[in-house]
Amino acid sequence: MSTFDRKQFHALMDRCLDAAESLLEPGIPDPSDRLWLPQFAVSIINDRSRVCAPRVFEAMGWPSGTVVGFGWVGDVMTIGAVEWGRAVIDRRGHVRLPADMRRDAGIEAGDPVLLVAMPEEGLVAVLGPQALGRALSPMLAPVRYPQARAVIPLLTPGEG
Repeated sequence: MSTFDRKQFHALMDRCLDAAESLLEPGIPDPSDRLWLPQFAVSIINDRSRVCAPRVFEAMGWPSGTVVGFGWVGDVMTIGAVEWGRAVIDRRGHVRLPADMRRDAGIEAGDPVLLVAMPEEGLVAVLGPQALGRALSPMLAPVRYPQARAVIPLLTPGEG
């Protein structure tokens, strides 16, 4: 099993987010457009097991004080609004992820996670480093081949 490199993960996430943003036209996208990207945020798990994603929760229509529950769909942790429970979105847009679910997902304090608002499903998807790695691998596989380097100008160490 390979080890997780946080610096490589951060660099990869920055590149992916830059690529996603470059696909958007200036202005506000039409949510009915099938190519519209959902509201998402990258958050770091803090030492109290909280993630911060106020824009994602706002996109879901969940104000502070909304009670949320957690579940799994495949490799993806999910957050959904529930009638009762212990987890609540606080006034800063933070929510604490349950310890057992973080352990199952291999998420530790300091790890980045991707939160994606999915209003039609009534869920927020939470992808930790392992799930993101699995999800991005097929998309990034062509970049690993030498011929892909022919279309990208590479800097040698010391350049830039």
